[in-house]
Amino acid sequence: MNFLLGLISALIGGSALLYGNHRLRVARWRRQAACYGQTVILEGRQVFYRLKGHGPLTIVVEPALGAPSAEWWQLQDQLAACATVLTFDRPGYGWSDPAPTPRTSEQAARELQQLLDAIDRRGSVILIGHSLGGLYVNHFARLYPDRVRAAILLDPVSPRDAVAQQELPPEVYLSSGWDKTSGMKLAGTVNRLGLLRYLKPLMLKSPPFYYYKNLPPEQIEVIWQHLLNPTLAPTALEEYRQMHLPQNNLPLLTATGFPPIPLKVIYHTPQIIVDEIVKYGGLSNDQAWQVENLWEKLLREYLTLSPDSEWITTTQASHFIHMDEPELVLNVVKKLLAEIQA
Repeated sequence: MNFLLGLISALIGGSALLYGNHRLRVARWRRQAACYGQTVILEGRQVFYRLKGHGPLTIVVEPALGAPSAEWWQLQDQLAACATVLTFDRPGYGWSDPAPTPRTSEQAARELQQLLDAIDRRGSVILIGHSLGGLYVNHFARLYPDRVRAAILLDPVSPRDAVAQQELPPEVYLSSGWDKTSGMKLAGTVNRLGLLRYLKPLMLKSPPFYYYKNLPPEQIEVIWQHLLNPTLAPTALEEYRQMHLPQNNLPLLTATGFPPIPLKVIYHTPQIIVDEIVKYGGLSNDQAWQVENLWEKLLREYLTLSPDSEWITTTQASHFIHMDEPELVLNVVKKLLAEIQA
């Protein structure tokens, strides 16, 4: 009995030590924001942003669920030769403080508008949204149609994303990776215990870090430190919960209210996604194609939002299109800029 009590005490003490060390290292990292960009105080909380380039037109990037702005820095630096480019961390991500307000798409859109005004970028914008960021772009364009000149959506989340649970067989839905809840909860728990940082060698070989392999090491390290932020998991879970609520998505289901702007929808390479679902989900090829076909059907509905819409399919990209085919994204933006400025 004494041995068991001693073992339990040692485990508790060791866990407390790991947790305390983890929190200290996170706090130290959060003080480094000024090394990578700027911060502004909005409603009493810090918001991190990075502004590059020049010109009155601003390209704004809305990252995916759980993704920091650092994912986009390399592409941002390339786009900065053409226009002013803004990347930022949403509340609870990276160097931005969490916010007490619900993480709805409308709230995300209003917070972006608030940031643009605070840093004096009051002119027109081109919006780039990846995954969940695409849903937020959809809402921003409806709330502020006069500000948006064009939108580029990379594998955007559909307002009807929740239908997958009804349209896919249960075993396919559960193994496909469509539902992110359990994975985010597990990652959050492991991180709260201070254990996630010790899994770095394994994590760097797995999605999504696998797709960052061509980024500079310093940029990968920033993304890794972002993942260790204890506010990330609860924030991402709240964003994910909100994006499936009917009241969040009802205003986004029709073209009414969306401005008639150039709209580019860039889609992943279907076979690559099918191969990933088979590899990581353990589904058959036919089952993986069920998932892929539904995904494409939902995303093609975005083409109804604007009379000036275009569907662009990649040739070698996973869901992380900006990582796998950055030149394609760069060329789409440059072409749009040329059309707008002609």
